[in-house]
Amino acid sequence: MSLLAIDHGTRRIGLAMTGPMDFILPLPILEVEEGDDPLGPDVIDEVVAIVEHHKIDEVVVGHPLWR
Repeated sequence: MSLLAIDHGTRRIGLAMTGPMDFILPLPILEVEEGDDPLGPDVIDEVVAIVEHHKIDEVVVGHPLWR
């Protein structure tokens, strides 16, 4: 089973996926342009494309800690 982990922020979105033998493989960071919605269709489309390309089975989204 392959997993995509998302560390969601308002300006940058970190991505990592599991690879062979459950190794964690970092993916390029998605940059959100200033003024764009970090939950907007452009970001969603990019994540969907990654899920389809890598044949991801599950997606996990991190919960940010606010201090």
